[in-house]
Amino acid sequence: MSISNFLSALRDFRFEVVSLDRVWVILFPDRRGFWHHLHVVHYKDTWYLLEATAKEDRHRQWQSPAAQTLGYDCERYWESLCTEALIWLSFVRKDWLAAHRKVVCDYPLEYRYGTVPAAVVRKYNPDFYDLQNTLTKPVAQSFVALVETGECQKRNEIPSMSANDYFAYCKVAYLAAKDPEDEIDESLSGRELYRQFADGRHEGLLEIEHDSPKAFADWIDLRHPLRTQGGHPWEIKRGGNTTHIDLAVFRPTPGATGFHVRIHAPAITRLAEGIQMFLALHQQGMPICITDPESIRRRILSLDSFGLVPSFASLHRANQRFHSDSHVYEVAHYADLGRNRRHIAPLITWEPLPLL
Repeated sequence: MSISNFLSALRDFRFEVVSLDRVWVILFPDRRGFWHHLHVVHYKDTWYLLEATAKEDRHRQWQSPAAQTLGYDCERYWESLCTEALIWLSFVRKDWLAAHRKVVCDYPLEYRYGTVPAAVVRKYNPDFYDLQNTLTKPVAQSFVALVETGECQKRNEIPSMSANDYFAYCKVAYLAAKDPEDEIDESLSGRELYRQFADGRHEGLLEIEHDSPKAFADWIDLRHPLRTQGGHPWEIKRGGNTTHIDLAVFRPTPGATGFHVRIHAPAITRLAEGIQMFLALHQQGMPICITDPESIRRRILSLDSFGLVPSFASLHRANQRFHSDSHVYEVAHYADLGRNRRHIAPLITWEPLPLL
């Protein structure tokens, strides 16, 4: 009964419209002082409730009219939660300004989204990963200079390439970012090093005519009979979805006859390798670009920001949740800031909390 009473009372409060959904986001404390983050969606005749702070996964979601399938324990949980939410709605109805003031002042910091300058975080947490400490000073300075002079932004088109030309790029890249643990025989060709370190799903790249620009162009344009799809031909250093390194060749525009070559190393832990590869290729006079050089400059100079994510939310790809203007490339939970977080807290820019 408490669930239906809560949903009925909620109709009197303003909601957001997302496509055909009506959405309420409700932050409220229960009588024990524990704060809840309740997300309510009404779509046609169905209600969906998500409790982000639920301690057990099986208590996170409730749906009507299929609530009877949740089981007694879960149903009892939602009845209790909606009873507490009804009390909160009564408070909001009586004095919505006081209610919002309480949310803004008392909602736990570990449940909030925010940003803080990366330089501040690393000042108080020197053990945090710092790209500056991974690069030598000359390498860091060289890359920053290329960005600031506009050299990184230049994309010199390569009129013609063969597979062997691509593997020549690979060899320079592999040797430039050689890890102490990598056993690299420098006498090996780029093709052989590619066999050793790449993803392996090359889509026929290793099998096309080595020195034929036409074969390579046909392969790029998906016209070569040996070209397959579904692989990762550009993944020259193996890793996960976001932790590998790509050395990709692509047409600069549809219908273009030339090529661009680009390094893509999105993971902060692989970025130093990508920078070293880029600089080595640039120094060899081989036309090369790198993904979003200005963001890399920001990270080298600690002009970026850390994104703070609620403790109940995953950190995986959470940086994508923040607007690009925030320059967030790394994320953490508030508790991860350690014992010095009380010094960092005044410098955090918190995202606004929803007003009910």
